[in-house]
Amino acid sequence: MKKQLEITGKIISGARQGAFFTQLDWVQEQCIEKLGFAPWPGTLNLEIRLDQVAVIEDMRLKNGIELTAPDANYCSGYVFPVSVGGIPSAVVIPSDDVRVHEKNIIEIIAPRYLKETLGVKDGDSISLTVGRPFKNKKIRVNAVLLDLDGTLIDSAPIYYQIIDIVFERLGVPPVSRKILQDAMDDGDFDWDYVLPDSMKPRKEKLIAEARLIIDEVAPPMFRQQIKLIPGAAEVCAKIAACNLKIGLVTSTPRDYLSAKLVPLREAEIEDLLQVIVTADDVANKKPHAEPLIEGSRQLGAAVEQCVYVGDTRVDIRAGIAAGMKTVGVLTGFDDFKTLEKEKPDAILSSIARLFETIII
Repeated sequence: MKKQLEITGKIISGARQGAFFTQLDWVQEQCIEKLGFAPWPGTLNLEIRLDQVAVIEDMRLKNGIELTAPDANYCSGYVFPVSVGGIPSAVVIPSDDVRVHEKNIIEIIAPRYLKETLGVKDGDSISLTVGRPFKNKKIRVNAVLLDLDGTLIDSAPIYYQIIDIVFERLGVPPVSRKILQDAMDDGDFDWDYVLPDSMKPRKEKLIAEARLIIDEVAPPMFRQQIKLIPGAAEVCAKIAACNLKIGLVTSTPRDYLSAKLVPLREAEIEDLLQVIVTADDVANKKPHAEPLIEGSRQLGAAVEQCVYVGDTRVDIRAGIAAGMKTVGVLTGFDDFKTLEKEKPDAILSSIARLFETIII
């Protein structure tokens, strides 16, 4: 097997122009179409060795994808796919007349805030892998079951905000995103991961107080902030247009569901969902197979003819336990390396690329 090319560099501060560029409508649209993700505001700047500059230029020539400006007010540029810490990303190579860095400074775009996600800072060294490292399978199904949070709606940032509020009110010291992700490993939040030893004797009382805070702050935050993952509406419409059965299986309680479905309602795709299974409809939550089996039963589809699409290891485990095909997406809580360990049939940068792996 051909060894993948890696480039290593040091993280540095940029010119702070990346946020403007990455949020231009035409840049967002072309990145979704050509890279499979909408870039997070801003870029990660990496200082590489001078002898690697020629490698970058060679990659531009071989793998470069042009982002074409709509008019003369903007300059076109090139991107080529890379993976940073298992997260699908891309190196941006601007036209020479608008370049603000020396050629040994490269800019990286990604669907997530890389510094926070990877836990790195200026001065740290990181490596990027050229190309897409995971070999996705082609799958043929007649039903698509979808997770909600992190798959159809961009809710991960809101959850982190809620956790910050809960911890602040309870006096729990802040912890890293990695620890929070580990605390959610089995579908429920394990407070032992986040509580200092001095607070663990009061764990049950703190959990009860946390639930009251969540009930207070979560619904309005979801209603005001929740947005669809870019491309989700189009993919749901295509699933329906291809006469595939479509359903939603979520660990969200029904009391919270209405607030989360607001962007689906506005995009007129809520009515496309033939089945909605919530945490209140089954005795066991994911990663147990029961919610997915219930979804397939209500759809009238055999489990082996279903694919479950989700953003976490819990989703992949549930899909495999149910005997379904599984697809992981990188728009939610878990990163590429975490999903890869679960051996899904495919890992995609977002649901926008679902039909790259589903055979019609």
